[in-house]
Amino acid sequence: DEGAARKDDDDDDDDASDDDELRDDPAQRFATRWLKCLQRATVAALLDELVLVPNMDDLGAKRLATDLAYLKNVQSALDLPSHAIIDHLLVLARAPTKKDVDDIVRRPLPQTSPAANVLSKVEIIFATTRACTRLEGAI
Repeated sequence: DEGAARKDDDDDDDDASDDDELRDDPAQRFATRWLKCLQRATVAALLDELVLVPNMDDLGAKRLATDLAYLKNVQSALDLPSHAIIDHLLVLARAPTKKDVDDIVRRPLPQTSPAANVLSKVEIIFATTRACTRLEGAI
């Protein structure tokens, strides 16, 4: 059965070369760039809608967590890397208590990072909709 094992190894090499060929394919590169653009637009639309939510109870947070988990599955099925804001919102939505959300929002973030700035604002918006904290003038 060494021959069968060698054949399996050869199949793995073929899969790797198929992936390389797809990366070199202009149509595949275009499709990947387009999907990443669509992913960013989806996150932007999600954030646009999130800021319109005046308050969110525990059931709303649970529904949001379910929707975000579904969105992560779609991203995975499309072979896209997980989006950091989706991941972070999922952590917030799954936080068991409002105190946990407060703890996440109040932890220090590096102030030099533009990404940390965005995440901080998203956290504050989320915490405000969950009626966890009121950080007046923070945004």
